[in-house]
Amino acid sequence: TCGAAGCDGAAKCSGGCGLLGGGGCDASGSCCGSGGCSSGSCGGGDDINWSCNLNLCSQQGFWIRAESLLWWASDSDIPALATSSPLGTPIGDAGVLGLPSTTTLFGGSAFGDLQAGGRIRFGTYATPCKLGIDGSLWGVWDDDDSSWSSDGDPAYARPFFNVDPLVNAEDAQLISFENVLRGVLNIHTSSEILGGDIGIRKNLCCSADACSQNSRRLDGYLGYRYFRVDEGIRISERLESISLTGPTVLGTTIDLFDDFQTKNEFHGATIGVIGAMQRGRWTTELMSRVAFGNLSREAIINGATTTTVPTLAPVTNPGGLLAQSTNIGVYEDDDFAVLPELQLNLSYAVKRNMRLTAGYSFMYLGDVVRPGDIIDRSLNGQLLDPTLPVTGPSRPSFVWNDSSMWLMGLNLGVEVNF
Repeated sequence: TCGAAGCDGAAKCSGGCGLLGGGGCDASGSCCGSGGCSSGSCGGGDDINWSCNLNLCSQQGFWIRAESLLWWASDSDIPALATSSPLGTPIGDAGVLGLPSTTTLFGGSAFGDLQAGGRIRFGTYATPCKLGIDGSLWGVWDDDDSSWSSDGDPAYARPFFNVDPLVNAEDAQLISFENVLRGVLNIHTSSEILGGDIGIRKNLCCSADACSQNSRRLDGYLGYRYFRVDEGIRISERLESISLTGPTVLGTTIDLFDDFQTKNEFHGATIGVIGAMQRGRWTTELMSRVAFGNLSREAIINGATTTTVPTLAPVTNPGGLLAQSTNIGVYEDDDFAVLPELQLNLSYAVKRNMRLTAGYSFMYLGDVVRPGDIIDRSLNGQLLDPTLPVTGPSRPSFVWNDSSMWLMGLNLGVEVNF
């Protein structure tokens, strides 16, 4: 027998698991074999009758599902990183936050994007209604570039709070300003989210209506989960002096960058349940799992400035604008984390061994570190001139700030059974 239902030794039907043989049962209760069933009698296995063979209590063999993913990650709080001001703004006010003439071009609010990717899910059942293996590999990616260039109209700038004791106010580094500077500013954001799992699923209960096309199944799941989030923000700029009277030699160029990268890697044990309900060719599946394990976090901050004066060799110094000697480095730590997951899938059998699938997925992970969390927009302006001694606060600084992260979206795919 197979659980509470199945063909007994006399080859008689005892509930819906009579479909194990691929047929069902006829009006006398005998198993149909492989012919299919229709209205309580054995059929010929044509496209009308074979759908009764989809009984969830008779699943065995190997299956694989390929899915395209369209997911959203929760927004990341990023400080204002680029601003602009119109022609005619005084040079001391250009790009400074809090002034009515200043427009924020990037950051200053939550930031998130749609991400596309794919997932392979696979499994096998050693015997129907008993043990099976279930696993998946998936990933979503996103890269974006934002760029601004100007010969001075409008003025572009990078804002910061200047903690120099002589200033202690909002300030900005100019990228372009009329008759003073022309320049290009680029901000590149990247996100790569990967995951995988492998585990054993054990049938807890299964029922099917004799010689019908309806069945229900509930499995327990125990396994291992991997989850990784790599994100980054790189800010690069190139400035050129166009002033005939300023302190900087005409034609001097300055190239600088700030780079903020974060990595979160989770390894843990997973427990959950997988329930499914079949009605004819349609099957609905709900998977609920939660993983407990270790979250390794890494933050990397880097920056440099290269100054080229006409007729002289370029000079490179560590530190850009918000990446300085006070916070440049690699920082690591570990923390205990919990990762819950929910999947809802609907499938339609177009052939005996092929289904079209559509569904929704949701995951949540707390205490992750993201690029916006490690950007300190407070800067001691004295650090911008490497030839001068520095007094006052050592800012920007590094502090572990973290945030929660959810990931959710839609999936479309095809499943094949062997």
